[in-house]
This record gives sequence, C-alpha cells and structure tokens, in this order.
Amino acid sequence: MFRRLDVGLTSFFVAAVLILLGVAKEKQALAKIPWGTLLLICGVGVLMNVVIEMGGIDLISEALLAIMTPATAAPIIAFISSILSFFSSTTGVVIPTMVPTIGTIVDSLGTGSAGFISLTSVMISSSLSSAFSPASTGGGLILAAYMAASNSENKEQEQQKLFGRLFMIAIACVIANIILSAVGVYGIIK
Repeated sequence: MFRRLDVGLTSFFVAAVLILLGVAKEKQALAKIPWGTLLLICGVGVLMNVVIEMGGIDLISEALLAIMTPATAAPIIAFISSILSFFSSTTGVVIPTMVPTIGTIVDSLGTGSAGFISLTSVMISSSLSSAFSPASTGGGLILAAYMAASNSENKEQEQQKLFGRLFMIAIACVIANIILSAVGVYGIIK
C-alpha cells in the first residue's frame, strides 16, 4: 500500500494535517527546516539529470576508459564514486550515473558479468561510505538534524566542529575503499 504513495506529496499532506491539528506552530516549524540543504540536494539532482540527458554518461565512460585497465578499474571506480558522493546523493545521483558507465566500461574491457558485479560493488560501497561528507545528501542531513536537535548556545561552533568531523570521516572512507579495492577485497577484474 505505502509503496505506491508519492513521498513528496505524502509529506506535504502529513505536514498540513499536523499544522491543522495544532501540533506545531507554522512559523517555528518552517524556521527549523534546513532550506540550504534541501536546495543543495535539489540543485545537484537537477544538474545530474542535465548531464545524463546531454550524453554525459558516454563522456564519462570514454574518459575513464582512457586511463583504465582491468587491473586499475576497481580503484579508479572507487575514487570516482567516492568523489561524486562527496557532493551529491548516492542513491539519487551516483548510482544512476555510474551503473550505465560501469556497463560501458565492462563491455569495453571484456570482463563479463563478474567484472560488472565487482565494479558495481566497489561503486556502491565507496559512494555509500563517503556519503558522510557534509556537502553530500547524507552528511548534510546529519548536520541539519543535529543542529535542529541541539539546545546549545554555541551552535555555530558545534556546526563547524561537526562539519570538520564529517568531512574527515568521509576522507578516511574514500582512502579505505581505494585501498580495499586495490588489494582485491572487491575482486579486482583480471
């Protein structure tokens, strides 16, 4: 039943019902919404749709194939996926962009379904683990939720400190995934 509901429309409906019931004051509720984070997420999503529609997937595939061999495919995919996820949504941008790219790369390298599975695993693991970046959807939402729940008087300092910590976690995850893919944890394509 719930799988057929539009998430955006449903959330607006629930918000309207809650306001009508007097659960929260409208101005206070709107003031706590992280508008900057929402605009960032929407803007990146629109930009990625333009890239996909304009043939950006083919350009990305060709550029990666120019520097890639079967042995270096996994670490390069780990790096690219992580960097993309630093600034965008993993499920909304990175996976829809990289899966067709990986398909083209696997076809060109001739590694078959094992290569596709390996590179897809690397891409998903790398992009999900670097999504802690505060410029990414996940990190931005973590930062916004923490700040909305914080009762501290030093919100600005806490926000800067959390921003730095999330960024360092994301960098550590990128490095770890590149190393793991280079040593064969994901089954480097041969």
